[in-house]
Amino acid sequence: MRSYQVFVCDKCGKESRVQEEIEVCEAEHMGLNTMDIKHEYDDLKSIERYCLFVLTNTKNEQTQKAYDEALHKLMEFEKRYNIQDY
Repeated sequence: MRSYQVFVCDKCGKESRVQEEIEVCEAEHMGLNTMDIKHEYDDLKSIERYCLFVLTNTKNEQTQKAYDEALHKLMEFEKRYNIQDY
């Protein structure tokens, strides 16, 4: 038996076995003109999700502050590049 990985665009559902092709598709939907900007956005989203995970498991002043900072950076990025409802 063989198996393979398929990547799917979160916005339009386009499928490809090539990850970069789907990353470009998603970046175009968001209006981002370079993959560096798309990767920066993905990193910020990942950090925000991680901080939320830590906050829900260990809520204290330090974890709340880390989450607030991560969320603020993500929101500023979305505002700067006019990313809405993605």
